[in-house]
Amino acid sequence: MLLDPEHALHKQLLSYTKIPLEGLVAGTCASIGYTVFRDLKLDEDGATVGQADVLASMFLPLREQRILIECKGTSPSFSEIQEFSTWRYLFQPPPDELVLISRGGLDEGLVNVARQLNVSLVQSRNLRHYILPLLDVPGLREERARQLNPYLAWQGIHDYLISQVGHSTILKHHYRFLTFDLWKVPDAATQMQNSYESYRDEYRHTSEEVAKSCGTTALDSLLSATNDVVEASFYVMWLHRIMNVYAIVRTTLHIMRQKDTKYLKAQMGMSLSSIVSDLSEKPRYLQGYPSFLQTYLFVWGGFIRPEFEEEEIKFLAAETSSTTEAVEHYLRITDLIFSGDGTGLQKQIYGLKAYAYVPAAVRALGIRHRRTLNASNEKSSCFGSSDKAYLAALDRSLAGSGGISKLSF
Repeated sequence: MLLDPEHALHKQLLSYTKIPLEGLVAGTCASIGYTVFRDLKLDEDGATVGQADVLASMFLPLREQRILIECKGTSPSFSEIQEFSTWRYLFQPPPDELVLISRGGLDEGLVNVARQLNVSLVQSRNLRHYILPLLDVPGLREERARQLNPYLAWQGIHDYLISQVGHSTILKHHYRFLTFDLWKVPDAATQMQNSYESYRDEYRHTSEEVAKSCGTTALDSLLSATNDVVEASFYVMWLHRIMNVYAIVRTTLHIMRQKDTKYLKAQMGMSLSSIVSDLSEKPRYLQGYPSFLQTYLFVWGGFIRPEFEEEEIKFLAAETSSTTEAVEHYLRITDLIFSGDGTGLQKQIYGLKAYAYVPAAVRALGIRHRRTLNASNEKSSCFGSSDKAYLAALDRSLAGSGGISKLSF
């Protein structure tokens, strides 16, 4: 999953099988400002009619850009290309681009069929040109690979924790809702309402219920960081919260373009209306918010150290191609959203400004990422005695890539 900054990339890319290839694509898209969702499926009357490995979304000033990507471990067949092309009609709003990435070779017939169906075919070895621009240029490769690796590590955590979902019926239902049900809804406001209502009602206690079924509690699991099924439930809950934020931004963009204040007050409760109003006050910042939040939660661990707050905000701004003012705005909006859902997610943990129930492996990634950015913090503790347990969880999550010892940031 991780890139070796010391070696040429094209040989490494050829070795990526399907699942690591999905993580490579998702991590790369996230690192350059896309909000990414994995494993999307569409069904009709219980039958799957389409699936895509990655949705990369970016909000532009007037609309949302959507790229759907499918990764193949071998060369695609004609029927697979045709099936993937139907996403242009099944998915609403329709994607701007369909990209099918093949690990195998591509003959001229496949390329011609794909062109007629308006599907872009890319061989995995050419990713360095297509979605990793300039990454393999001599002199830049090492720096760019090290910048990308924290995002690939997050995707490794994603793959590991999602592999635990099947061990819990409760968790399977919740994850299916996020990957199947919400993508049937084309209307932004309806999608937001469905996502929020299900989070507030049906799936509000997912982690507690999963922990109980495992003979423990969510709090005990959070402190010990040893039960990876419960850790997966924490992760799925945060995927749901990201979905809530994504839907809010979609809705805000729609209201800004087509509706008015009267519609806002009539259709939403006071809490959501306030959030939408705050987002729309700074429209230049709106487009970068969901992707920033993914980075802050899943690469930075969802916490800020108060004694280094100014420094960390500067690092966050630089990493997300933003400004310190924008980062402060995003953090304020996030606090507003997560304090308004009744879950009390804002916490003071070991003196940190942190969000509760972030998976241990994700927190550990945030610890390692900070230490890389500032060598003076190499031995500083973030979560006290829990640091060791969190780093062990990260090591388990990345075992398929060699564990923590292989992290090259």
